[in-house]
Amino acid sequence: MCNIGKPALKSLRKCLYHGEYIEILEAIDAIGYISYYENDFTYKYDIVELLNKYKNDDLMIWKLLRAFQSFKCNKVQDILKKYSMSNVKQHRWEAIRSLKQIDRRVIQ
Repeated sequence: MCNIGKPALKSLRKCLYHGEYIEILEAIDAIGYISYYENDFTYKYDIVELLNKYKNDDLMIWKLLRAFQSFKCNKVQDILKKYSMSNVKQHRWEAIRSLKQIDRRVIQ
C-alpha cells in the first residue's frame, strides 16, 4: 500500500473506521508513512480522532504517536508533548522521537 502512495489514502482511511483491529493498526502505519513522504496532511484529524477513541489501548496509542511524526501542526505537537510526560515509557519514548522527527523535517 505504501508504494501506491497518495491514491491509497482514501481506502486506508475507510479501514480506520471499518477494518478489523489488526487492519486498523496497519492502516495507521501506512497512512503515517505515505503522509510523511508525500507531505500530505489530509488525514491528520482522523489520526487524532482515533487517539480519543482508543485512549485506553496502549498498542494503538503507540502506533498513533508514531504516525504523528508525519503531521507538523500545533495540535499534533501539543498531543506529543503531553505524551512525552507519560507514565508509559513506550509512549514517552515514541512521543519524544516523533517530536524530534517533526523538528528535523523540512516540508516543501
